[in-house]
This record gives sequence, C-alpha cells and structure tokens, in this order.
Amino acid sequence: MGTTIAVIGLGRMGQSIAERLLASGYTLRVYNRTASKAQSLVERGAQGCANPAEAVRGAEFVITMLADDQALRETALGEQGFAAAMERGTIHLSMSTVSPEANRAVAAAQREHGSELVAAPVLGRPDVAAAGQLVLLAAGSRALEARCRPLFEALGRSYTWFGDDPGLANAAKLTFNFLLMSIVESLAEAFTLAEKQGVDRAKFFEAARLMFGSPSFDGYGKRMLAGTFQPAGFTATLALKDISLALALAQEARAPLPLGSLIRDHLLTLLARGRDNWDMGALLQVDRESAGLS
Repeated sequence: MGTTIAVIGLGRMGQSIAERLLASGYTLRVYNRTASKAQSLVERGAQGCANPAEAVRGAEFVITMLADDQALRETALGEQGFAAAMERGTIHLSMSTVSPEANRAVAAAQREHGSELVAAPVLGRPDVAAAGQLVLLAAGSRALEARCRPLFEALGRSYTWFGDDPGLANAAKLTFNFLLMSIVESLAEAFTLAEKQGVDRAKFFEAARLMFGSPSFDGYGKRMLAGTFQPAGFTATLALKDISLALALAQEARAPLPLGSLIRDHLLTLLARGRDNWDMGALLQVDRESAGLS
C-alpha cells in the first residue's frame, strides 16, 4: 500500500493491531519498551526501533496502544519521545484508554511541531482486533477523517466520529467501559442469586440471552459459567484503572455514578486477593464469596 505506520506499544491489543495492519499490506515500524515483544512482528517484516522517536521517522501515521496516562505522556513527551520527532502532517492515532486530558496535552504538544492527534480508542478484545472487527470511537479535526478512514476500515467494522476535541473520544470510551462493567457486575449478581436459590445457572443464562443477548453479554456470561478467568481478555488491573478514570470524570462533571463506585470497590477486592491478572469477569467471584458460596 505504500503507507508506513509506526505502532508504539505491543501488549496484547497493540500486537493484534500490528498483526492486522501487516496482514493488510501496510509497512510497519514498531517499538515496545520490552523489545522482545516486537520480535515476532520483526520476523514478519516490521522494522524494530530502539525508541519512540526513531519509530516515527518516515511514518505517515503513528498508532499508540499504551497502558495509561503516564505511559502515553512519557512515550510522547519524555526523553526520546515521539511528539517532537514526528514529521509535519503526520497523524497520531491515540488508541489507548486514557483520560481526555492526557490526549489533549499530547495533541497540544504535537501541534507545536506541526503534527496532529486523533483520539481513536477501540471497543473489542485482542482477538476482535486480529479479525479487523473493532469498533472505533474517534475525535479530532474533522478534516482528518478521510485520511484516517482506510486505517479504520482495516482495523474495524465501524467507527463513530465524536467531534473536533480529541478528549470527547476518551470520554465516550470511559463511559462505554463503565456501561460494560455495569453489565458484568449485574450478570455476576444475577448468577449469584440464581445459584443461592438453586436455579441452574446455565439454564438461567440461556433464557437471559433471549432478552439481553449481545457479544459482551454472551462472552462474559460464558466465561463466568466456565469459571475461566485466565488468561484474561480484560484484566482486573486495567478495569480498575478505567473505572477510576470514569469516576474522576463523573466527579468533575458532578454526575454521580453509584454503581461505578461499587464496581471500583469490587475490583479492589479482586486485587486485594491477588487476582490482579484475572479477567474482569471474576467480579462473579467477589459476589459469590460475599454470598458465602466459596
């Protein structure tokens, strides 16, 4: 295709995104703090880079998929950061789940050097990314949409553009994750009540799917029924980070999230019991243990 993309951050989601782009014919330059995570991509034709500034040289797009605000700020703005090294007109697609303010800060720094930031956090697990079926929540200058569309089409089945302020996409993603966690918590409580009353959980779930079925509902319900919380698709640690960001937005906006506060406390319980890397679906275990079931 002739388009060069730098992918920075090669955790499970970043790796899947990079693999999808390679399969779609793009030229990749890749960087990860732990260099060994780039090896499989290098073996398939990507160019491994020693630091973020090197990774963005000659790239028309930069994709970041990083753990949190601090990682994004350090990678973009720190020593050997990429914001000052990007060529004029390059677009940074910030796909991490971070606070609106983190992306606004990076966007402002980029503009000083002539590049642009489009926030584009994603909905979907790594296997969905590998299949090119993500849903993208985008925001940034609307004039950039046409340039971004081919990459969005390679990675996802749909996207929504929320406006010119990149922070809007992050606010939308955090709100979505709050809604997702609310569904998981509600399903966990329902499974616990059914079990306590002697109701067959599998039969209850099959009936519930007829009313509430969706990919998320079905996926988490099946994981809960099987009790398979490792390997995680969405770890309790990352879920706690996201619900904490959502609660910070709620406090700023004076929009109470009582269910969000409960979910935060249940995720803290998972971490307190050493289940940091368990899947978020393990909220079921918190509810079952509170009900004396295990």
